[in-house]
Amino acid sequence: MNRIEWARANPVACPLPHTITMVRPTKDDMMVGCCCNIQRHSHNDWEDFVVQLKTNMALGRPTVDCQRCYQEDTEGKQSERVRAILELKDNYEDVISGTSLEHHEIHINLGNLCPLACRSCQASQSTTYGKITKTTVPVLAKEIVDDQEWYAWVKQRLINVYENFDDPTVHFIGGETLVQPRLVVILDWLIDSQMAHKFTVALTTSLAVNLTQDLIQRLLKFYHVGLCLSIDSTGDNYHYVRWPVQFSKVQHNLEVLKSWRQLLPRTTVALTPVFSIGNIFYLDQYLDYWIKNDPLMNIYPIHLWWPDHMAVENLAPEYQSRLVEYIDDICKHDYFSTGKADVLLSLLQSFKDAKRADTDQLFCYNMLWMADYDARTGLHMEKFNTRLWQMLSQQHKKIYLDQKQKANISLPINHSVSRATAFQI
Repeated sequence: MNRIEWARANPVACPLPHTITMVRPTKDDMMVGCCCNIQRHSHNDWEDFVVQLKTNMALGRPTVDCQRCYQEDTEGKQSERVRAILELKDNYEDVISGTSLEHHEIHINLGNLCPLACRSCQASQSTTYGKITKTTVPVLAKEIVDDQEWYAWVKQRLINVYENFDDPTVHFIGGETLVQPRLVVILDWLIDSQMAHKFTVALTTSLAVNLTQDLIQRLLKFYHVGLCLSIDSTGDNYHYVRWPVQFSKVQHNLEVLKSWRQLLPRTTVALTPVFSIGNIFYLDQYLDYWIKNDPLMNIYPIHLWWPDHMAVENLAPEYQSRLVEYIDDICKHDYFSTGKADVLLSLLQSFKDAKRADTDQLFCYNMLWMADYDARTGLHMEKFNTRLWQMLSQQHKKIYLDQKQKANISLPINHSVSRATAFQI
């Protein structure tokens, strides 16, 4: 029985409650979870909840807070639960009991400061996205390290994983991690506490900002460094999905990263792309680039479920056969023979097998939304997402062009688009 078959045979089994603790500040509290899909809990009641969650798994009983993964599994999508089983370093058959899992990560969200406005993002994860889309989010009361109670809670969790796991990890996410001012505060605390020698430091970064020597000097003190490169495309299409940065900036930092890896021999690097309607038809160029430049990197894609109008599964019905044909061809790419992209292969299969609803209206909404976003950034689908543009019907092109001309970029993007929806669809 392979991992996919095992995951289907054990529909509530998930390693994440055993292997991940995610913390994120909100306006009034520090919320804790174990994945992106689960309902977050206050740090005050998280321990009780996770005990109940593990008990439910051991009994084969579903948990209400995990409904999104259950639903995605039913619809044939690659849920976060299944992806976690595919990526698990330990024996996946132990995830129900957690008896022999040796790895645990503390994910720390440092805030939404970010120079990128990715189309698949949201204001709570990027200040630049918020500015472009005129979207506001509640102001955080404080950052984790600035609240004595929250920071004490996080530090105790770091001490616990240091003492109880062979492979403790602290994983920093944002925003763009490398521009977060509080990153070095936690790194320095781990160094000063004499725990750095055992810890892996994982950093999720877009490589859209410069790498510094100060950071290298700190990372040299840790047992291992894991870099998760959030890079979704290459060439002009990268600029389209990750405005305003050009791919040349990323290429420059990739060269800098090569010198880093000589200084930091205990370093692993992986790609964590998000594929959407904005870039899926450039996957062959993406794989061509990486097999030429760094064929040893694992690719761990993140399944996009929000915003749903950009999800690959919600491509208009008239283009879905083209997508399936494209995926069938892509799956023959040499990168898959390396064994480094098995999770991506599973995701592509889920795109083909997903049980689709009637996506006509949703795709029309996507055309309106893309046009409105392009009006805000000065981009055009015809140049930067050419492959999708060339397959669009005249009707869909007209929806896009009309909205781009009429878009009111002084409004929040959803308000601007909603004003057009009544007469466009």
